[in-house]
Amino acid sequence: MPERYKQLVEQLHRAVATTTGRAYLEHFVLQFGELFAADHAAIAVLEGNDPACLRTLALSADGELAAELLWPLPGSPGADVVDGPTACSFRTAVQAKFPQDPLLRDTGVDSYLGVPLVATSGDVLGLITLMGRKAIADDLLAIEIATLFADRVVAEIERLNHDTTSPPGRDQPEKRVRHLEDELQRARKELETFTYAASHDLRGPLRAIGGFAETLTLDYGDQLDPVARDYLHRIRNNARQMDQLINALQTMSRVTRHVLRPSRVDLSRICYKILDRLQQQNPERRISVSVQEEIEAYGDFELLQMALAQLLANAWKFTANVDHARIEFSARNQGGETVYRLKDNGAGFNMAYADKLFEMFQRLHAQQAFDGIGAGLATVRRIIDRHGGSVWGEGEVGKGASIYFTLPQAPVAAS
Repeated sequence: MPERYKQLVEQLHRAVATTTGRAYLEHFVLQFGELFAADHAAIAVLEGNDPACLRTLALSADGELAAELLWPLPGSPGADVVDGPTACSFRTAVQAKFPQDPLLRDTGVDSYLGVPLVATSGDVLGLITLMGRKAIADDLLAIEIATLFADRVVAEIERLNHDTTSPPGRDQPEKRVRHLEDELQRARKELETFTYAASHDLRGPLRAIGGFAETLTLDYGDQLDPVARDYLHRIRNNARQMDQLINALQTMSRVTRHVLRPSRVDLSRICYKILDRLQQQNPERRISVSVQEEIEAYGDFELLQMALAQLLANAWKFTANVDHARIEFSARNQGGETVYRLKDNGAGFNMAYADKLFEMFQRLHAQQAFDGIGAGLATVRRIIDRHGGSVWGEGEVGKGASIYFTLPQAPVAAS
């Protein structure tokens, strides 16, 4: 599966994960339009009183939610989508292809794509569409992603129809949503099982490769020329890196499968213990440490301790080449919620790549400069996500970084 596809699906899923009904549709069009830099994104359904007309349930125009509108079908690209029903894409000159469509002319768009929405009965409900004044980047990828989310969009439309028009006792939309949620949960569990099994089965052959390379180096190293010794050195290094990747996969799987046991957690005390351990492991390091006293949170002790360990280890690592290194942990109230911050004055990072900061196996620094595989912050994000919080980062190259996160104040449910 292409990496960009996975990233876009994950971003879109995060944007709509906690919403239902009309809020889901609105969050969807806003995020879908933003991901593909489209000027307009919409979810529209066939108008009951006039089947030759589409009515928008959610419409994003230039990144803002817009008022509901009616869109005549005859002579429009939407007619191709719902009559097919099939996905359509017109990368350029869509107005020239559909000169009778007044909405295309009024919005000044040049590109269009649409994906049909098909109900459980087989009837076409409407469509998902993107429109742009310029060609839509990755239009085929956008169609793939819209198709992937189409069933959930249909379920939310049916939920809306049920809430407004159906008599009591008819719960088919809710059953459909529950079914989709069960399917998603089942797929997650299957992925977790696969990840664990794959990493477990890889470990044996990997250790054999590393072990034999080590033996060859020790027993026959003096009989090998420099090129052969370099090859062996590369084999050992790659075996070590592969072992780190497997450990990261197992850690992520363990975090995902862990049953949350929420309680009141003293984050300040955890920080002190982790920093003390890091100092013992690196007695030569001299770092100024500031931990705000009595910072507490409500969550799973084991997972929050793991998240802080990852954050502090990162801060410790990226301040290695800094004179007068400094690490700070603090919290403040902002907008009625507590925002926690782990700050350092280390290597920092380029904010242009901030979207990659919490992605699995994404590195923002060269391997030669700082060891690691780019899994620590992805683990942190998974832990915070499981608690229902959010996490983000700010930084500047050569001037350090700050990682912020929030946690819900109310008790989190075990999952």
